[in-house]
Amino acid sequence: IFAFQEVDLHSATNNKAHHSSSISEKQLIVRRGQPFNITLKMTQPFNPDSDQLTMKVVTDDWVFLPNEAERQEYVMNQHGIIYTGSDQHINGLSWDFGQFEEDMVKICLKLLDLSRKHKRDPADDVSARCNPIYVSRVMTNMVNKEQMNDGVLRGNWSDDFKHGFPPTHWSGSYAILKLWFASFCKAVNYGQCWVFAGVLCSVMRLLGIPCRVVTNFESAHDSDANLTIDTYYGEFGVKPKKNFHVWVEGWMRRPDLGEDGRYDGWQVLDGTPQEKSEGVFCCGPAPVAAILNGNVDLKYDVPFVFAEVNADRVTWLGKGGQDLCNSDTRSVGQYISTKAVGSNRRMDITSAYKYTEGEQTDTPDTILSMLFIRRVVLIHQKVRLGVCVGPPHHQGASKSNSLWKSLNLIFYLSDLTIPIQIPYVTYSKYMVDCQTMNISAMITDLQNDETYLAANRVVLKDPPITITVSDEARVNQKLSVLVMFMNPISETLTDCSLTLSGTGLIDWEQTVKLEDLMPNKKMSVELSVVPYRSGERTLLADFDCAAFRDIKASCVVNVRP
Repeated sequence: IFAFQEVDLHSATNNKAHHSSSISEKQLIVRRGQPFNITLKMTQPFNPDSDQLTMKVVTDDWVFLPNEAERQEYVMNQHGIIYTGSDQHINGLSWDFGQFEEDMVKICLKLLDLSRKHKRDPADDVSARCNPIYVSRVMTNMVNKEQMNDGVLRGNWSDDFKHGFPPTHWSGSYAILKLWFASFCKAVNYGQCWVFAGVLCSVMRLLGIPCRVVTNFESAHDSDANLTIDTYYGEFGVKPKKNFHVWVEGWMRRPDLGEDGRYDGWQVLDGTPQEKSEGVFCCGPAPVAAILNGNVDLKYDVPFVFAEVNADRVTWLGKGGQDLCNSDTRSVGQYISTKAVGSNRRMDITSAYKYTEGEQTDTPDTILSMLFIRRVVLIHQKVRLGVCVGPPHHQGASKSNSLWKSLNLIFYLSDLTIPIQIPYVTYSKYMVDCQTMNISAMITDLQNDETYLAANRVVLKDPPITITVSDEARVNQKLSVLVMFMNPISETLTDCSLTLSGTGLIDWEQTVKLEDLMPNKKMSVELSVVPYRSGERTLLADFDCAAFRDIKASCVVNVRP
């Protein structure tokens, strides 16, 4: 009978070989599919001729990506891009995942330990953690705060963020997760879809499950599961809902759906609390292959995601929104985007979710572009023109303010171009917490009582901000950072602040309060940071004030040892 005296896990050398030494050199952290060494020290010598030692090691390898470049992008990369804006004006938001920062292992294990599944049956939960399907469902629930869990982020789709940070404040996941952990697991305020997705991606990458953030433009929220989305326009109403949604794709096998592997690969995981699944706010894993082929009878939550990219949009017009305008089968689910492997290029993956449909034809009745009604073709009829401009609001939010309540004109026309200009002072106060402006124009033929609608969405451009660093950066040496911003409006900017963040460069976040900035004046702020890890790092800057919320800039910093 042998007794073990000591087990040497060789954490430092194993972790270095497994690219996990940046997480810890004291805890053994190894990756699937790669050998590692341990040393067993016994109380008496071991004789291989007469003694027998049997070891059994079992791993789950449902998430192994054979392509090295994809492993580097979807597991190892701590920086990425989340796409926002609109289908015609796509913006790339730099995001710091920070999955290998200090305490991330403890944070992610704490999330698992606080799940309701673990509280209900700890032994069953721990034994199931080798299954990425199980883990991903737990994590899509734990990244959002609901009444019955200890989730990380509280969602907020109103305009009131006084009890926390607006969702636009965040530039990375680690600051959110560390704040949650440091506050004894109290929910962080506040998040919206892209923030939930960024946090979920960080957690999954730390756990070794390949993940990427995906944006669906013209996304639909089919709350009643009938595959139709009703859009209502009042007499001068504005289109009511923001048009993009962000989720995560995780790569894993799905033997629970069949042994032929047809549903293996990318799976939709959504941490945004939209609809309940099995009684809690979670979504996925829903196989992208199932969504593509319309196999909506499969788990998990495939019908809901299928509707987000395929639902028909039905538009209702008129006073009270009672008259059917049209039914559109093509506009939902456009420009589905994610960051490309090994570059900052946007990759369009729409074809992975839906087959190409027939070409869409433009209706000639009215064309609305930017802030102008370009052309109306009606012959000698008396008409009423109504125009409304306003910020969108999210599902479940209070009604949005209209920048123009209405514009009523009665005139005769045959071919007329009507320019409508809206001064900045008119709409600025409504757009502080929103970067998208919805515009709708409705023309009513008073003789025939026919209504024509044109609608568009404008993404407002932020004033430019620049961030630069000194030529050379080294670990544990001060690095000078220069941030420049010019006030482009004729009003003084108040409540100004600057926040810097970036894994490997700044521990958590660094925020400084700034003086008021006079009209048309330039601000130059020089700060210093001390990098604590070598390699290619991303420094992110966020400028915030009463007039402009969370203007972002970033730059790449190559830190030498």
